[in-house]
Amino acid sequence: MATCSGTYLHALLTGPPGVGKTTLIKKVCAVVAKKRGDVKMSGFYTEEVREGGGRVGFDVVTLQGERAILARVSGVSQGHSVTEGATRRPREASPTVGRYQVDVTSFETIALPALEYKSTKTPVALSKVRGNSSVSDSPKILERKPPGRKTTSAYSSTLETGVKSGKRDELPVQLHMRDCLVVIDEIGKMELFSKSFVASVEGLFENMSNEWRVVLATIPVAGRGKSHWLLEELRHRRNCRLFQKPVAQTKSQ
Repeated sequence: MATCSGTYLHALLTGPPGVGKTTLIKKVCAVVAKKRGDVKMSGFYTEEVREGGGRVGFDVVTLQGERAILARVSGVSQGHSVTEGATRRPREASPTVGRYQVDVTSFETIALPALEYKSTKTPVALSKVRGNSSVSDSPKILERKPPGRKTTSAYSSTLETGVKSGKRDELPVQLHMRDCLVVIDEIGKMELFSKSFVASVEGLFENMSNEWRVVLATIPVAGRGKSHWLLEELRHRRNCRLFQKPVAQTKSQ
């Protein structure tokens, strides 16, 4: 788990495949849309594509509903209409992850514009987030008053993911909602084949002019081997907080 000091601007969600990271991301977006209509949202999530009872690939889907092919199993035509509405293009030589061929160009046509939202509002300061970080599946929107001020008036809206820690069922962990919430699901092996995507993500976290924007992203669990340099950098950035999505336990456990 990454340890940081100072102010946390962005949140990274990690966990093993199939643990529910994308599901939690969608829940967060639904809550923000319902409770805070003034908060703009942009970005994308990754969705499985299934055919004949089996998984044949992945699509990238923007928060506005645009869809494009990310990867397909070798032998499944990337120009084939496996997913209705997905952007189609002829198959070309492409990188592979396991049995999947990654369509970098198709991914870029949808993902890159989704990360280019422009702000016109004044940024709102963030408060420091403390505590161990293991997220549950219950996102909530809260109101917080300014630290150090004796007032009951709310000064900013915050996103609480519902963090389990110690003897308490939930420990508040907040991201102050500002002009825009940018969702990136995920920053993974397939997506990182795009050099333009790498540059865009790096810019989102690096550029101080982006202080009006909160990034909520998913990343793979750190393995034993050497991972992509961008993932290593994000895990240790001082303006990020890393949350672990635990495997759900059954009642019999």
